[in-house]
Amino acid sequence: SFSRLNINLNGGTRTQNNPLGDGSLPREVLGNLLADITYMFVKFAHKLGILWSIENPMSSLLWQHPKIKKLAHLTGIQFIRFDQCCYGLRFPDSRPGHLVQKDTTLLTSAPLQDLAGRCNKQHVHDHVMGGVLHDGHWIKRSAPAGHYPKDLCSKWA
Repeated sequence: SFSRLNINLNGGTRTQNNPLGDGSLPREVLGNLLADITYMFVKFAHKLGILWSIENPMSSLLWQHPKIKKLAHLTGIQFIRFDQCCYGLRFPDSRPGHLVQKDTTLLTSAPLQDLAGRCNKQHVHDHVMGGVLHDGHWIKRSAPAGHYPKDLCSKWA
């Protein structure tokens, strides 16, 4: 519910100035609760020296959530930004040379600076809109775009 598409396509109430929404949509209330729980777990993990990461698209309104913004001020925390096309993100029906950019951000205490990377613009970008035929049925393009590419998983690990 923190996606800007939630506002444009699903009548969401979150905005840059009001990232918590107006409290009228159950999906946004649940999203706020999950962000609050994430905040509590991360604060506890950080106090114990446990490494952690929060990942969301760069455009996500999660980054404007007051408690998530507080986490950014903890000692040793960094934002890491990367485009997932750098790691081979593509749709099942993508043509050769077509990738999905998906501008992604991590807020983390872990030493993951090597994940940072921006698109070199040497390929065509497919957009996360509409549907794609996958295994004989139509799915939203956002579903396969939500899976980390193998190269990203390997480098992150």
